[in-house]
Amino acid sequence: MMTQTLASQNPTDALITQLSAGKAVALGDAHWYGDIFEQITDLVLSDAVLAVCHTLVLEMGARSHQAWLNDYLCGKADNEAGRLQQLLLDSLVFPAWFAPCYLQFFKRLRKKNRKRTASGQPSIRVLLAEPEFSWCEIRTVQQYRMLCAQRDQSLFEAVHGLQAENQSCIVLCGAWHILKQTPDGMPSSFGALMQSAHAECFFSIWPHMQMQAPAHLSQQQLPVLIDCRQSALGDLPLSEIVPAMRQDGRAVAITVRDAVDGYLYLGPQKRRSDYDFSIWQGIDAQLVVERARLLGERQRMVVEQVLSAVVQG
Repeated sequence: MMTQTLASQNPTDALITQLSAGKAVALGDAHWYGDIFEQITDLVLSDAVLAVCHTLVLEMGARSHQAWLNDYLCGKADNEAGRLQQLLLDSLVFPAWFAPCYLQFFKRLRKKNRKRTASGQPSIRVLLAEPEFSWCEIRTVQQYRMLCAQRDQSLFEAVHGLQAENQSCIVLCGAWHILKQTPDGMPSSFGALMQSAHAECFFSIWPHMQMQAPAHLSQQQLPVLIDCRQSALGDLPLSEIVPAMRQDGRAVAITVRDAVDGYLYLGPQKRRSDYDFSIWQGIDAQLVVERARLLGERQRMVVEQVLSAVVQG
């Protein structure tokens, strides 16, 4: 029987509740839906949320830049020689981070830290959670794919370490990674690993990424977070909120409740490609093209689009 309540809550209040309980809260991002990421980071960087938790774990950014990023965020280093751009370009899945909102996020973090330290508050701690690797050691597509397959495990290990210290944290990563249950044939996600090891200390939030709202949300006042464990929305098949799964019969057997704990509705959302990529002026195009040979077709198309826009700019 379908649950009748929608168990809706203000997203800020919901995050505070979960983080105050010592949980790792994973907020799913939708790459190339820049509005979603900006709205999510508005939420994460609100004073109310930071008063409860100021540790962020990120899918984006190469771990080799962690020490420099620590200095940058606390004002001890500047973005000389485009180090922020390099931090993202050195990431395994760098095409996912071309939208300007990701670079701007680090600048927002630095600005926020300046205000916090000036008022005697602790700085925001940021952990880059990609596997350790070096691009110069990747020779084949197979090696590249093997490294990419380690990304969920690496993200889990970063959060697992914090949980061992009884620290709450906010995880920002692609929405696919937060799924607690995935269709047969798909590798174990970060969410599934967390569900297995830390179910009682994990709360995953899927972002609405469609133009049309699910029927159960159409009358909700924005923004709203629906607790899928207690709502009618949780009874729906996962394919209802994940458009890419609608042609995948395996997803029908998984309910929204099986896969995620919360559903973040911030209004209609649309994938974008009309970004201003001038922020990437000066990148080493030859290096980017060389790395792109290891990528899938869709990612290579993104690289071509960005490089074309940078050259024309």
